[in-house]
Amino acid sequence: MSSCIRPAGACLALLALSGLGACVDPPARFDEFSERVVDAGQAVNRDGGGGLFEIDGEFLLSIGISFAPDNPLRFVATTDITINGDSGTLTLSFQPLAFETCDAGNGGNEVGDPLEASDLPVDAAGVFQLTHDGATVVGLANPVSCGDIVADLVLDGVIQSEDVFCGEVSGQAHQPLEISLDGSTFAAIRIDPGTRGDANLPTAVTACP
Repeated sequence: MSSCIRPAGACLALLALSGLGACVDPPARFDEFSERVVDAGQAVNRDGGGGLFEIDGEFLLSIGISFAPDNPLRFVATTDITINGDSGTLTLSFQPLAFETCDAGNGGNEVGDPLEASDLPVDAAGVFQLTHDGATVVGLANPVSCGDIVADLVLDGVIQSEDVFCGEVSGQAHQPLEISLDGSTFAAIRIDPGTRGDANLPTAVTACP
């Protein structure tokens, strides 16, 4: 599936996370989110299915790296979908968010440049794919080493409702070390436009519920 990708420098930094953590509990974290968004629990198709939902707006997108699930990478995803009958096209912009341990006093705020993708095909089931080679993310958004990340990545996503899209992440990290990203996951949950900062953002959800 082809797409038009325009890297503005930084994004989907899937790396440099040393060590293994305890497994996350995506269902429990989704329950926390559903308390924040009215009827989100009813809207989401929990069997992994999806559809062509209007997902224009801002989302907290979190990536759970397979080898470091307790250290999710966080982005504000700004989305714009155009639906034409039983298919659509999706435009995405992923803005990295700082981690407090890397940028004291600025945790959860924007750092670096976003990655932008346009004209991503979306099918009737809400399925889409984003690919990008050489994606980079500024070190302030790296929760472990605070060093810059470079990776070739693929996001295979599905739109589950107007408030949630999620899926799998695969590919290869090149910096700060060579390691596979296969088995990683992501989830994006709707936030009010302009919501930033650790005190205001919801708990990260890193996988489809």
